[in-house]
Amino acid sequence: LFEDISNYERMIEQLNTDKKKMNVKVHAADTYLTQVKELESAYRNLEQHTMQMSSERDSILMEYEEMKGSFEELSQRYEELRNRSAGSAPPDPLTSSFNNNLDTSQYTSFSAMNN
Repeated sequence: LFEDISNYERMIEQLNTDKKKMNVKVHAADTYLTQVKELESAYRNLEQHTMQMSSERDSILMEYEEMKGSFEELSQRYEELRNRSAGSAPPDPLTSSFNNNLDTSQYTSFSAMNN
């Protein structure tokens, strides 16, 4: 009977040791799972931010194309008005005012940048 009690005590000690080891493993698994969930959340946030930035980029490109078109139209209109004012026709007051106020160095450098 004494031997049986001793065997049961050793079995209980072994079970307690195993339980402690298992608790450490469970804690490690919980920590790992928490980290995985945090990474998944960070990835979703990054994905959402990337989509937002892509949308903003597309919007900026569309705005740029519109501005480029407007600039080309204005450049063409300016050339037409300048040619008309340089010709035999009397100068148009709007054209003269436009020519007098235009800094052509800025015009040419901006035009060269877009070509």
